[in-house]
Amino acid sequence: MTQVTLLIQQSSEVEPVQSIEEILSAANGIERALADVDNGEVKVEYNELIITEDQILAALQQHGFAVSVR
Repeated sequence: MTQVTLLIQQSSEVEPVQSIEEILSAANGIERALADVDNGEVKVEYNELIITEDQILAALQQHGFAVSVR
């Protein structure tokens, strides 16, 4: 299991944060996605044999989120 912390610029509102968690939780290989509204961070635990960090970033970018790895 691998963990990565993402920085999401558009995560300061509750609805988009829930959307981020739903997008990530639906992806195969994601074990957990926890978003923090206060600092715009999303901690993701994933199985690197099933999904890559680049695929996680691409999934969020496809939904219009500006995201970077912290």
